Order: sequence, then C-alpha cells, then structure tokens
Amino acid sequence: MKIVDEKTKIFGVLRIFTRVVRTFFRAENVCRRLHGDLSSIHGRRISARMRRMMKKRGGKKLAWIGVWRPWRSGKYQNVDQTPMDYSRFGRGQCKKRGRWCVAMNMQTGRWTSQNCNRKLPFVCKSCQRP
Repeated sequence: MKIVDEKTKIFGVLRIFTRVVRTFFRAENVCRRLHGDLSSIHGRRISARMRRMMKKRGGKKLAWIGVWRPWRSGKYQNVDQTPMDYSRFGRGQCKKRGRWCVAMNMQTGRWTSQNCNRKLPFVCKSCQRP
C-alpha cells in the first residue's frame, strides 16, 4: 500500500502528506517509521504552505497534525515536544476537557479538536533529507 502521496520541503523541514486514513496514534506510528512525527506547526507561513500541499493532493476535508490534548495535562501540546508557540483553532474548537487530537481543515486552515480514534489522512515531518 502506498503511504506517501506528497513530499515537500517547507522552510528546511520535509513534510509528508498521505491520504491513507489512520487514527491519530496509528498515524503517529507511521510517521515514526518514516523517521519523524506528526507535523507540528510553528507559524502562519508554515501553516499556509502545509494547507496548499494538502489541497493539491486532495483527500478529505480534515487531516491530522501533530497536536493533541492528553487527559491529565489540561493543555494542548505538540507530539514532537517542541514548544506550542502557534495555534489556529476555529471558533469553539479548542476543547477544554478530555483527550482530544487536532486536525487541520484543508479548506480554511483552521484547527479542529477531534476524537483521536477518528480515521483521517495526516501530515508527517521527517528528519531525513528529501
């Protein structure tokens, strides 16, 4: 089964988009096999470039990115442990209770909190060279 649909270097980091659908945690496992993590986003320009990449390849309306809210922490964090220095949640989408995983709306670029067991396409960032 083909996993990688698009590879694009965005500001020095290889981003990999796939239309194959997985739960959030299975998507993270796939990204780790590709020597990376689900993609964290650290600014508007990176967000816009990722959105263009995802729209170019089509797929569903939402795609997992590397942000989640664990049960006990009480706040959203990046799965790669980088600082949470950027967010773009849509109105009412930054849930305050429970465990949530975050997807980007490919049409608007806004983030939405989703059940982590939902199966969606996803974007990885890789430490390997393109």
